[in-house]
Amino acid sequence: MRLSRPIDFVSQMVFIIVCVVLGTVIVLNYLHTPAPADAEVLPSGAPVAGITQIHPEEVDITVLVAVSADCRFCTVSMPFYARSAAAAARSRRRVRMVIAADAPVESTKLYIGQFSVRPTGIARLPNGVHLKGTPTLLVISPAGELLAGWFGRLSPRQEEGLLRLLS
Repeated sequence: MRLSRPIDFVSQMVFIIVCVVLGTVIVLNYLHTPAPADAEVLPSGAPVAGITQIHPEEVDITVLVAVSADCRFCTVSMPFYARSAAAAARSRRRVRMVIAADAPVESTKLYIGQFSVRPTGIARLPNGVHLKGTPTLLVISPAGELLAGWFGRLSPRQEEGLLRLLS
């Protein structure tokens, strides 16, 4: 009789510890979404190959956003792209924002339409533009040089910086 009480106590303590550990794992992995880290910054100043169909020489700034419908970070970034397109439309500069994907243009229209993104243009990703992945955002000068570029989901600080550049 005396032995059963310490065993009950220990088994209850082990059960409580296991529940706390499992609860912590669930919260950290599934419920907690950490703040996004800064997206990888691409080196500026280099010419961007394969963008002749986008005609950067016709405007002050061209923003090329490469997306994919099966890219989770692209989908999460769509509200920001909608804000960017709106900022580009009301900018004092001549800004062209082009959403490009490896999919047919009609598929891309349907995809971004779900999020009310209204860019200046929608294009199939030009051949010759080699990107590390999606989302990739390129800010291109009229001379076709990369002014700024990011690979991955932008942090809130980077988003604000781009919106300032577009205004």
